This record gives sequence, C-alpha cells and structure tokens, in this order.
Amino acid sequence: MDKVEFGLFICKLRKEKNMTQKELADKLLVSDKAVSKWERGISYPDITLLEPLSLILDVSVTELVQGRKTDMDEKEDNVEKMMQETLTIGNEQRSAMKRTMLKLRIVTVSAFVLLVALECILLFLLGVDMERASVHMWTVEGIAVFFGIYFWIFAKEKIPVYYDENKISFYTDGIVKMNIPGIHFNNSNWPHIINALRIWSGTVMIGYPAVTFILDKLPISELMFLPIILVVVFSLFIPIYYTGKKYE
Repeated sequence: MDKVEFGLFICKLRKEKNMTQKELADKLLVSDKAVSKWERGISYPDITLLEPLSLILDVSVTELVQGRKTDMDEKEDNVEKMMQETLTIGNEQRSAMKRTMLKLRIVTVSAFVLLVALECILLFLLGVDMERASVHMWTVEGIAVFFGIYFWIFAKEKIPVYYDENKISFYTDGIVKMNIPGIHFNNSNWPHIINALRIWSGTVMIGYPAVTFILDKLPISELMFLPIILVVVFSLFIPIYYTGKKYE
C-alpha cells in the first residue's frame, strides 16, 4: 500500500464528508496532527483504527487499504491481498515501535552512566578517599553497568519457543549465561524478568555512589568490602526469583 495514495484517498473522502481534520480526529480519538500525517503520506494509522476509519468515511476496509473505491467483484478478488497488506502495515508499525523503544532504552542507560560519572566527580569533591573506595565501588558499578547495557539494549524480548515447551532453568546469549535453579524461563515471565533487571541495574548504578559515601565515613576495614560487594551482587537474584515465580 502506497502511503501517498492512501493519504490522498483519506483526504478526498474526508472532504466529501465536509469534515475537517480535527473533526475526523475527534471521531477516532486521535490528534489532528495524526490525521495530517496520514493525509500527507508520512505515516499510517494504527491497524486498530482501520475499521472505524472506514465506517466514518463510508468505504470498506479493503478500499481504504487500497486507497481507491472498487466494484463488488474486485472487492472479493482482493480480500486476500488486503489481508496481506494489512499484516504488512501491522509489521511496519511493530518494527517502528521496536526501534523507538530501543532508542529510548539507549538514551536511558546512557543517562544512567552519565549520572554515575557525575556522582563520582561529586564524591571526589566531597573528599571521599577514591583510592579506598575503588576497592568496592568500581566492582559493583562495573557489574551494574554491564548488566544494564545488556538488559536495556541487547537482551532479546522473546526467547525461543522450546523454553515454553520445556522446563529450562538456564539462559545463554553470548557471554551472558544464567542458571537459576527453581526458575523455569518462558515467554510469560521473561519480559518481566528483563524489566526487573533493568530496574535493578539502574538502581544500583545511581544508588551505589551514595553507599560509597556512607562507607567512606564509617571506620570499617577494607576486609568488609568483599561481603558488601557480595550482598549487592547477590541482590540481583531477588528480582529474578520474584518475577520468575510470579509470572511463571
């Protein structure tokens, strides 16, 4: 389906109905800017809007998708083609949404990393012994940044179907390997696990510098840093087990 032809067809039908873009938008519960983009061939309407849009403009969904009116015989012949084109629109919209979400996640994790850098500068200005703090802070921050970048940007939103068909407790993707006894990964709990780990990584990244500041003021031995590191690292499993069991 050609975007320009589609847009011109909508514009023509709207004007035949003596409707403004705003009036059409109000009937569809969208903005007039969205209608303007359709008519200029910049974007398609959401696939869920095709049926109500066709009803408002008094054409069939087939005619709407094709961008022209057809006779009855042609309508029947073009049903399969219409379905294919409709699916194409849906796939294009999903792809566009995925690209938008990926860009948003890249911006988010980049903001986290930038904030960590600013917090480190602040710690230095506040007189924190950075050499002593580096014993534990860089380890924790490194782990959080690694998992943050992976789960925010590179982690797959869906896992293979065989995870749904079998009880599998391990996950492998390149250098990232997880074996979580008691949790069976599947496409029901996997999206929730990813989101939980994104929150965990972001929280640790921006929150641990505050912990570093507190530890610097406490009279504790550097030997205590290892247990602290282990506590933070093992806290990673809390969201995995919680969301994994809840949505399993």
